[in-house]
Amino acid sequence: MDVRDVAEGVLLAAEKGRQGECYILSNRYIRLEELMDQMRILTGRRFRLPFISYYAAKLLIPICETFSKLTRKRSIYTSYSIQTLASNASFCHDKADAELGYTTRSLSETVRDTVAYIRQEKKQEKPSIRDQLKAAAKSQSEKKAPAKAKSHDMEL
Repeated sequence: MDVRDVAEGVLLAAEKGRQGECYILSNRYIRLEELMDQMRILTGRRFRLPFISYYAAKLLIPICETFSKLTRKRSIYTSYSIQTLASNASFCHDKADAELGYTTRSLSETVRDTVAYIRQEKKQEKPSIRDQLKAAAKSQSEKKAPAKAKSHDMEL
């Protein structure tokens, strides 16, 4: 799903939608393997993701969540993410198409633009907040440190 399509759909619903009606602003069902294939085509890199069964993932949730709390890092799996992946993903945006003129971009266009955006952001990457704070602390300590006396200066 391309966020640009959703934004356009929201504007169309505000302009053309009927009061009290709901519109599904979705795209077609896309398998994860198809997404990875598109990324491989565009980047030349092969992406490998571990695939496990739904039941194995459910068993791993408590372990992943505990590990996440201990390491203070985002969990790979959560109860919500597993439930969402297992839910019905069959959405239809025919009503939005017909009543609003809603259209969606192709997967290849969305992935191409996303990869280009990420590459551009990496080129303009700023130092992390941690590095900025370290630099500021170092700068402050250098300002507060007394100047060293020159060897040829003499005290009386």
